[in-house]
Amino acid sequence: MSLWWSIFLAACTPASRPAPASIWTVTQLRALDPSDTHLPALDLTALYTRHTTHDLEIRLDLLDFQNDGQGDLALALDWLPGGDEISALEGSTRAWDVLITIPTEGMTTVQELNSRLGAGQFPTPRLVRDPQLDTIILQINVQRLPAFNGVFHAVAYSSLAGTQTIIDVIGPVSSETQATGRAPLMLAFWNTMPAHTPAQALRRWDGAHTGPLGQRHGLRYLLNAAERSRIPIFLLDTKTPLSLAALDALGVMSKIKFLQVQGLLSLPETLPESYFGNLPDWAMEYAIQHNREIAANFGLSGSQLQFASYLPENSSARLILMLQPDADTLQTSITRYGDHRVLPIPVTSDAPQQIDANGLNLTMRRMLLAAALAPDTLHPITMLGGDLPHSNWGDARVAGETMQYLAAHPWMQPMRDADILSQPSLNGALSDTIQNSLPLQTLLLEQWRNAPESISKSLAWDELLALLAPADPQHPDLAALRAIYLGDFGNLLAAAAWKRQALPIRSEIEITDCQQDTDFDGHAECLLFSKDYFAIIDPQGARLSLLMARRADGTVSQLVAPSSQFAVGLSDPSGWNLAEGVQADPGVIAGAFAGPWEEYILEIFPKGIRLSAASLSKTFRLTENGLRVEYGSDSPVELRIPLGVAPESRFTPGWAAHYASEDHPLGWAWGVTGGAWGLIQTSGRLTHATFGDDLPALSQPENPNYDYPPGHYFPFPLSVVTVNAQGNFWVQIGVLH
Repeated sequence: MSLWWSIFLAACTPASRPAPASIWTVTQLRALDPSDTHLPALDLTALYTRHTTHDLEIRLDLLDFQNDGQGDLALALDWLPGGDEISALEGSTRAWDVLITIPTEGMTTVQELNSRLGAGQFPTPRLVRDPQLDTIILQINVQRLPAFNGVFHAVAYSSLAGTQTIIDVIGPVSSETQATGRAPLMLAFWNTMPAHTPAQALRRWDGAHTGPLGQRHGLRYLLNAAERSRIPIFLLDTKTPLSLAALDALGVMSKIKFLQVQGLLSLPETLPESYFGNLPDWAMEYAIQHNREIAANFGLSGSQLQFASYLPENSSARLILMLQPDADTLQTSITRYGDHRVLPIPVTSDAPQQIDANGLNLTMRRMLLAAALAPDTLHPITMLGGDLPHSNWGDARVAGETMQYLAAHPWMQPMRDADILSQPSLNGALSDTIQNSLPLQTLLLEQWRNAPESISKSLAWDELLALLAPADPQHPDLAALRAIYLGDFGNLLAAAAWKRQALPIRSEIEITDCQQDTDFDGHAECLLFSKDYFAIIDPQGARLSLLMARRADGTVSQLVAPSSQFAVGLSDPSGWNLAEGVQADPGVIAGAFAGPWEEYILEIFPKGIRLSAASLSKTFRLTENGLRVEYGSDSPVELRIPLGVAPESRFTPGWAAHYASEDHPLGWAWGVTGGAWGLIQTSGRLTHATFGDDLPALSQPENPNYDYPPGHYFPFPLSVVTVNAQGNFWVQIGVLH
């Protein structure tokens, strides 16, 4: 018979987690076990071993470690000849040297099963319990283990508290065995920075009470968690001009660049959304190149991955990422479709959150275990992440804990770009939900393609990207609403044709043309242009839709822009009226001097036009100093002038801080330091607000108790001048030389 000695040892439960230097690696993983019990707190999932300078360390992972007293754990070791069997392990024929029993509460016991050990010779194990990571680590002084050469066998099992009723077993396994199970996973997010205004940018970056758990939430916390835990993530739609401009305005571009260089952040090339249909191939290639150039302006490198809302007919990307709505699983594989390799990103309907206040939930843990133990031929990739504003992955408290959990379980293997690209392809058909949608009507794009190269043509493309940008929430009427404002695109194309006009050399000569329908609304607009200025006056609302100016150095800049050139759909959807044309979105400023929306009589004269209604008249004239507008009204008038001065500057580093303002006699100037400036003067009373009125607030977390200025809610890079007057008064808009 074996000599049994019982040594009672106090359990050691440190208050803090092990230091980062003690991180476990996948080479130390000896066994993985499926989730196959009905008690998660007693479901053993992994066993690790390693040697440190002085200790033998053995780690046991549970599916959901709970200090609730419902069960016990036991660990048996064998490294010496002889020993004894353990009756609880039916069918096991190995003779064991020691059995360590670890109750979830109370004293830890060690039973020596081999007479070669000698009474009380086995050293006291130290215990590190970490319920947050679902781990228990035993540390045993190897210098006190007799005849120990580093090679041993281990088995662990769980049982109901105080009984021999075994719930789960992992092992026996040799310390020289390396488990082969791996769970490749991809952390991918979309709607990562759908921000048109400072308010949206701040909320998406570091919002107050915005997440599903009602806590502080935003991209900032996801990135911080990835950086601390060294877990790579994919931001599928961040590398677009509008998102990059917002991130730069927040002052966080250095962090984005750092994480990309570290390999912790993948930024695929991103195609515009297909609200109006697919882009033709040439436009798709232009979009990719355009976005890549702007990303390079901000110091970001290119990618061999491409994120698209539809499958392009031609693409040079090595892998195309596409959302797959209504998927029934979060596991996916790369599929070959024609000449393309496509990775469908499953989007499950009404699925619970992947992570919650307790971290990665049990369903996700079980799914990852199943993936790790699946046959290699299946190559499953588990897709975690999702729609960031609606995901707990951006929660300030939960994101960090979950990333640490992933990092602490090395068989869960978050992939980087190179890992994804090296994954094999499976033969199979793509789901119908990610096949091509209808092609975009190409008339507008062909007009753009044939327009002469100019700043106006470039701005037209930027406006199209704004109309095709991601939005959150995405209202069912959003596509129809945005389509209404494609007229702005046409107005910019008309300005691009300004270069072709045969104009007299003298700038005091103006030309008036009221025959063209530049915004495709079925009604003619009036074009006023000279060598130095180009204006579009729309009789509907008697408004100035666009004003471009040529500066002293010959470069052309925009001065006046409708707010819809930069964003549409920011107002409450309950107020949208799709039958109202450019008034469909009450949050849009449809141009300068717009309204009242009455029937106007048009008079054309050699140097301008007059639009008269029952309540007032507006006369528009071009002068050497710009566009002069003369009002006649018997009642008080409040008019707004949206200034979109040099909007192309948004796509250069530090752009937001380059905007500035100056007070002038009878007016106010707004522009870009070292670039274009617009000057507004009036005989009325002038006030102004800009997107940059409180830029320092963007460097702080969103504060629900802070009274942000009105410009905080303007689209980048808009400023709005308001003029109040009565009777006869004038307003003049021109370039500040």
